This record gives sequence, structure tokens and C-alpha cells, in this order.
Amino acid sequence: MTHCTTWPSTLTALLTPTIAAIVAWIYFRQWKTAQNKLKLDLFDKRVLIFDAANVLILNSQKPGGATTEEMARFLASTSQAKWLFNEEIARYLREVIYAKAIQVIREGAELSVADSGEARIEKTKTLMEAQNDILNQFAMLEKKFTPFLKLIH
Repeated sequence: MTHCTTWPSTLTALLTPTIAAIVAWIYFRQWKTAQNKLKLDLFDKRVLIFDAANVLILNSQKPGGATTEEMARFLASTSQAKWLFNEEIARYLREVIYAKAIQVIREGAELSVADSGEARIEKTKTLMEAQNDILNQFAMLEKKFTPFLKLIH
């Protein structure tokens, strides 16, 4: 009879730790889900900035370079880069991508007013170099953004 009375008390004693373990497991899974949601939310915001940089690079290949509206859209889209990435990425977007896009616009404007002959040929060459220079930023952009855009668990 003693054996029968210890069985319910043993089950009762194990019930509390079992419930605690289940609650801990559920809490851990909720925490993991929240962490993954944060990663996904950050990814969504970061990829918009990456896309804005890609679009500006492509728009810089048009005759005359990117328009004023496209440049303004780039600045608006990348204004949060400092907080979503780091200062290095924000500086790269401003001092490299944006600056090179401005250079393409400037070279295009100078070409449009250049006289015919040697000056025009030289300005065309300078514009093409500026466009190639910003186009080469595709690889650098991907290299700089890759650590921030990986969704590794």
C-alpha cells in the first residue's frame, strides 16, 4: 500500500518542474522568434538602402547622369544608414556613391556646353571615365553590404 501512495506524490512532485520546463521552452522559442523577426525587419530596411544605391549607380549611366529627383530620392532613402548599418557605410554612401554620381552629372553638364573638337572629345572621355568609376562601385557596394544583409541564424 505504501508503494501506491508514493506514486501520486512522485507524479505531483514531477509536475511542477515539468511545467516549468515547458514554460521555459516556450519562452525560449518566443525569444528566438522575436530575434528572427528583428533580423528580418533590419534586413528589410537595409535592403532598401542597398537598392537605392544600386538604382543611383544605374541612373548615373544615363546620358547626363541621374536627375535631381533621383539624387534627392537617394539621399532620402539612405538617410538612416548611419543607424541601420554603421558610420562607415553611411560615409561610403555619401562620400563615394553620391559624390561619384555628382561627378557624372558635372561631367555631363560640361560635355553639353563643350565646343566641338578636341575639348568635346576630352569631355566625352572624362564623362565615360566617371560613369565607369561609379559603375565599378557595384562590386564594392556588394562587398560592403554583404555582412549586414546575411540572414544567418
